[in-house]
Amino acid sequence: MGFEDMGINTCRLVWRGHFEAAHCLHGHASCGKVHGHSYDVEVVLVGGVGRDGMVIDFGMLKDVVAQFDHMMLNEILETPTAENLASYIAGDIDRVAHISGRRISTIEVSVREGTYGGKAIIERRVKTEE
Repeated sequence: MGFEDMGINTCRLVWRGHFEAAHCLHGHASCGKVHGHSYDVEVVLVGGVGRDGMVIDFGMLKDVVAQFDHMMLNEILETPTAENLASYIAGDIDRVAHISGRRISTIEVSVREGTYGGKAIIERRVKTEE
């Protein structure tokens, strides 16, 4: 029995990933020197379930996050804060979802910097073409 048989056409999906990376925040008192963190990423998607039974392939989400692993984040983002990382990741997910024909209505990305660090949460409402 598939989602269509149960009358379900949307689903809330949660995926978690992890990466290690370095960065510096120029002009910041304690983060101005190059240093590294362990980052935890949580992605929450709300979207239509495709014929394949998925909102999106988890491998696509893994690939979006893997681009940061063991990188100097300043080479990707001018100001690599948790907030900017979350926004960048949300944008990449939006792009790959659109390219792959996925119907995503909401993308929420949270990025936690370090074990005890704060967490930035970015939510993006996506316009879907009907």
